[in-house]
Amino acid sequence: MFPLPTYRLSPKNQVTLPRDARSLGAVSEGGVVCGMPAHAIHKDPAKQFTIITLMTVEELTARESALRAEYDRQGVSAFEILNQLNAGLKQMTVDGQRRIVLPPHFVEYLGAERDLLFICTNSTVYVWNPQHYVTWRGEPDETTRLTLDRFMV
Repeated sequence: MFPLPTYRLSPKNQVTLPRDARSLGAVSEGGVVCGMPAHAIHKDPAKQFTIITLMTVEELTARESALRAEYDRQGVSAFEILNQLNAGLKQMTVDGQRRIVLPPHFVEYLGAERDLLFICTNSTVYVWNPQHYVTWRGEPDETTRLTLDRFMV
C-alpha cells in the first residue's frame, strides 16, 4: 500500500487544508469551515474510531434540511436531533495560507500528536489520526481491490 499523505499540526493547532479537498474548494481566505466530532462506521460495531468531519456552511445547511424532512415524515420534532448534530459544531476561519486552527478538544478527541490525515469526498473532508485510519482500514481485501480497480480503469 502507498504511504499516507499526512499534514503537520502546528503547536498552535494550525493545519493546512488539502488543495484537493473538492468539497472545500470554494472556501477562501476569511471563509468558514464547519467541523464536528463523529465516529467512522466500521464493519465491527465494537470498534470505535474518532474523526472530525469538515464541511461548508452550505453542506451543513443541506444536512440539517434533510434531517428536518426525515423527521417531519415520521411526525417527530427535529429539535432534539438538530441540537445533537450542532452541539459539537465549531466554525473555523480559513486564513490566507488555507489554514484553520483546530480547537484543542478536537485534537484531543482525535488523539493526534503531530500529523493528521485528510480523506476528501465531494461533500466533506474527514480528519483522522493516521494510526487510527490504518487500523480502521485494515489490509485491503481482494474484493475491495478488484472493485476499486474496476472503477479506476
